[in-house]
Amino acid sequence: MASTSNFPNNLAYAVIIHTSQGATFDKAIVDLGYLWEPGQAYVAMSRVRRPEDLKIAAWTANSFKSDPRVLEFIKSSSAFRI
Repeated sequence: MASTSNFPNNLAYAVIIHTSQGATFDKAIVDLGYLWEPGQAYVAMSRVRRPEDLKIAAWTANSFKSDPRVLEFIKSSSAFRI
């Protein structure tokens, strides 16, 4: 005698931040806990169409890094002075 059982499931997949550049997602859960390059948090968070469709699984104060060259440019540029 054979039997089957069904359960609801949703298709999901994981994408690394590097390969997500240029992609747009309807919804995303991002883990910002282990980032090491400047700009990775921005790339990961900017992949969704609407902010309310973004969920952040983990983050630390070190998740958000700016490139030192960009910071130096901002400091030296008169366009950014207030």
